[in-house]
Amino acid sequence: MDVSYLLLFLGFHACCTHCITLQKKIDKVVLPYIPLVYAHSLSTVKVDDCLDEKLYDDINEVLRINVYEEYLCAFISYQANRHSNRRYADAEEATERYFLFKECIDDINEQNSKPNRSWTAGVNDFCDYRPEEKQRLNGFKPNLVTFESSKTLADVKAGK
Repeated sequence: MDVSYLLLFLGFHACCTHCITLQKKIDKVVLPYIPLVYAHSLSTVKVDDCLDEKLYDDINEVLRINVYEEYLCAFISYQANRHSNRRYADAEEATERYFLFKECIDDINEQNSKPNRSWTAGVNDFCDYRPEEKQRLNGFKPNLVTFESSKTLADVKAGK
C-alpha cells in the first residue's frame, strides 16, 4: 500500500505547518501489508504520533506495546527515525521486517519483565534484521587451522 494513501486514510492533512519535517520522515517509511482484520482499527492511528522516536526508543513506551496498532506505530517510528539510510525495497520486504521487528519487541518485553534481571533490553538498529544478517555481524571468524601453534599454555606463560 502506498504511504500517501494510508496517510490520507489515517487523517494526515497536507496543510500541516510542519509538513516538510514530517515528509522527510515519511519518505523513509515503507508500510507493510496490513491484514484486513486490522484495517478497521487503523483509523485510531495518528501518523504524527507514530513519527515520534520515543515510541521505540523509550523503554517504558516499548513495554506498553501489545496490540497491532501500537506495533505498527512503533515500526513506523523505527523506520522514520533510524539513523541509517536503509530503506525497504517494497511492501513485501517491509512486511517481513515488520514481523522481525514485532518479534524483537516481544523479546525485549519478555526480557524486561523478568524480576531481578541484571540488564535492560532495548530496541536497536538490528531489530529488523534477518537471522543470517545478524550472523554476518558476529565478527571475524578466523580459520583456526591457519592459527595453530605448537606452543602450549606453559610456553606462553614462560615467555617462549
